[in-house]
Order: sequence, then structure tokens, then C-alpha cells
Amino acid sequence: MPAYHTNEWGLTDKQEAFVAEYLSNGGNATEAYEKCIALPGTTRETMSNGASAMLRRYEIRTRVAFLRGEIADKTKTTIESVIRELEEAREQAIATAQTSAAVAASVAKSKIMGFEKTNLVLQDAEGKSPFPSKIEIVSKAAKKRKPKE
Repeated sequence: MPAYHTNEWGLTDKQEAFVAEYLSNGGNATEAYEKCIALPGTTRETMSNGASAMLRRYEIRTRVAFLRGEIADKTKTTIESVIRELEEAREQAIATAQTSAAVAASVAKSKIMGFEKTNLVLQDAEGKSPFPSKIEIVSKAAKKRKPKE
């Protein structure tokens, strides 16, 4: 029997805390190691080496991958529900001739869906456009890549 307790993933409490901190801080392993494992007075180099060693462990990598998958599943569900709500709002805005509300919903949908450049033409359910509107959306990332004229 080991001298320390491990969970179903084969991780100690400190290792599990390291994984949670690593995921919550955006993937900074050294910060996670410093917060969850390092003793006071540990040098930055030692923490960096310890963090690297943690990420090489199979159990740690497996747990990180599993939790990232769970996060992705939850995020996908949230994004899908927001897009659905925006589409309902857009349809309602078109039905009541509220141009700016329809445009705002369309813009928000395209941003969430990650379109870098989109041409939107507002249409009702029958494919008719009650507004003479065409909108071009360019993301910040696409703007950064464009050469300045």
C-alpha cells in the first residue's frame, strides 16, 4: 500500500490541485507548480523543472486531456444555446422590422461562430429581404493580418 493517497486517476491531492490550477490559469505550468506543490524558497528554475516533469507524467497528461474534453463539451453546449437564442432574436427582429436588432443578432452570431469575414443579407423565412441591408463582418484577427495601405 502506498504511503500517500491517490485518486482514481492515480494522482495525489497536490497533483490534482496542480492540474486544476494549470487549467484555470490558462496553461502556465510553472505558476501551477508554484501555487500547488513548491515549498517556500524554491527557485523559479526548480519550479519550472518540476512543472515540466509534472506535465511529462502520463497520469497528469491523461487527467488534463480528460478535463479539457469536459470543458469543451460544456462550452459547445453553451455556444450552441447562445446561437439558438440569437437566431430566435434575429427572426423576431426581422418579423417586427427592427433592423438594428436583427443586425446586432447577426453580428453576434457570426462572432461566436468565429467567422473572420462574413457577408450577411437579412432575410425572412421565405427568403425575402425586408431591409436593403448587406453587412460585412471582419474579425480583429483578420484585421491584424491585413497589410496597411
